[in-house]
Amino acid sequence: MSLTMRRGRLQSLFSYLPEQTYNWENRQESFKATSDVDTRPANIPATWLRRPLRRLLRPFERRAVVDGIAFAGLTVVEGNSFEVLEPRKLRGELFPETWLCPACAIFRSGPRTDCPRRHGPMRQLVFVEYHRCGYISGLEAPPCTNRCRAPMCLTGTASRSFADWSWVCSRCRRPADRNVYHSCPQCRNGTVRVLRPDASSVFYSQYVKVVNPPGEGEMHVLDGPGIYEAAVAQGLGLLPPGMEGLRRGVNDSDTGASAELARKRLMDDFGLSEEEAEELLTRKAQRTAGEEDWAGAVAVLGLDEDSLADIGEECVELSLSLAAFPLTFADLLATSPSEDVAELYRRDYPEMLSQLGLTEVTMLREFPLAYVVVGYTREQRDPGPGVAFNFFPPTSGMFPMYGQRVVTEGLLFRLDPRRVVDWLVDSGIVSSPPSGIDPTAWLYQLLRPIDSVFDAPSDRITAAVLGVVHSMSHRVIGALGDRAGLRRESLSEHLLPYNLSFIVYADTRSDFVLGGLEHVYRNYLSECLSGLPDAVRCVFDPPCQLGSGACAVCMYLSENSCERFNSALSRHFLFGGTHDGIAWTPYWRT
Repeated sequence: MSLTMRRGRLQSLFSYLPEQTYNWENRQESFKATSDVDTRPANIPATWLRRPLRRLLRPFERRAVVDGIAFAGLTVVEGNSFEVLEPRKLRGELFPETWLCPACAIFRSGPRTDCPRRHGPMRQLVFVEYHRCGYISGLEAPPCTNRCRAPMCLTGTASRSFADWSWVCSRCRRPADRNVYHSCPQCRNGTVRVLRPDASSVFYSQYVKVVNPPGEGEMHVLDGPGIYEAAVAQGLGLLPPGMEGLRRGVNDSDTGASAELARKRLMDDFGLSEEEAEELLTRKAQRTAGEEDWAGAVAVLGLDEDSLADIGEECVELSLSLAAFPLTFADLLATSPSEDVAELYRRDYPEMLSQLGLTEVTMLREFPLAYVVVGYTREQRDPGPGVAFNFFPPTSGMFPMYGQRVVTEGLLFRLDPRRVVDWLVDSGIVSSPPSGIDPTAWLYQLLRPIDSVFDAPSDRITAAVLGVVHSMSHRVIGALGDRAGLRRESLSEHLLPYNLSFIVYADTRSDFVLGGLEHVYRNYLSECLSGLPDAVRCVFDPPCQLGSGACAVCMYLSENSCERFNSALSRHFLFGGTHDGIAWTPYWRT
């Protein structure tokens, strides 16, 4: 008998993928999803995923080296041995196939069966044993120590403690030499855990989130030579934002080839002669000859290959984010329905920006992003000792990753680069920059690649910048939730630390009503956020204040909301205090 259950796209993506266990709606049985998935190619370019995939997998690779475990995760990514698929229909099978008689406690595994002592149908024992290496199974009964071949009985199941459960031979009543806990049969490195199949630690989705994934038509530009240099130039304000600025930068990076291509297009599209096309290109070159040499300005930064790629890819993300139907304070002022509202936008909103050390808050009315579930872990989400990252079972030699594109709304916040630099100097993290240098360019030179989503960077300048951006993001989400009537769990973040920016967006996995953020943005954003610098204390002070300055009450968010699993956070960055041996000057000056 087949059963059908209908779920939303994102709910299916995070709850019913292969090797994931779940309970069936309105039924007592539990199931495990199989690899028999109906899919279609997801419109998410694989190359767009490489940077977030590296950040996710590198910590697991480092952990595997320490544990002496083979790990080929980055080889899969760099060798393009994966494909991104959109699941259309997911299937599951009854799991675990373990059965217990409610009358005599006799235990059996295998297909559904009746009690051998004629007590009627046996009930599914909805508990699994699993291990951090990825192993999962129904409970495994040990053999009788008296070498009986009779089935075992599982007693003590009425107790809430698994330590009270015990195996007893159904024939000789001799107890087994162990309870339900035993060494993992797959890796033989540690003891299995026992829980219900729907417990969160049985299956942790390991996923990445990408902003505004481009279509295939845009990837020829984003994969082109010079794209990182052009994107960094956009971050410095030397090229126009958006895809048009990136196209121009990529074309400029290969002047000879791009000129030849432009000449050919003019001739083909407009029927111009070669001489006429050349004349038009010459006029264009004369018009742009006086513009700033953006390529030279980027080269002066002296970025190494890794830093250029990391900063450049984030600048591309920022550029594409700003194309998501933005609404700015200037737009609000131009369309304000009354003088009272205009005064709100003219006075209160700029004052709020100055108070929080921000230069911009932009509404992104149609903010596209994609979730891609890469694999899974068991027992814990982060790469602790013995925790193995598991890809989904491969098909046709390729490892599947399952993704969904969504469109939501978001708010882009940008910190003031000059104020961030002053904060770093006042806190003793850096010396004063040379006079006349652009603060954004100076920070690009100082920041190092961020290669983990689980841990704070080891470089203290990068850790400080990431920390203040991340900490402000959490406080803003908290304020939007507390003061604007929006549930914190319905909001998520995307961090752009090299550009001192973060995006707070409506998480479409929740019951958030689209339009809620725009309503706040238009009507009472300053009222909602202006009190943030005054909210200094935590109810767990002084222990929280004397420690990291971050806890579940004052700074942490749910795992759905925080993209860094609550790492690189501290109130001390924003309000001042000692953290990691540094006396931080408050970024929010009261």
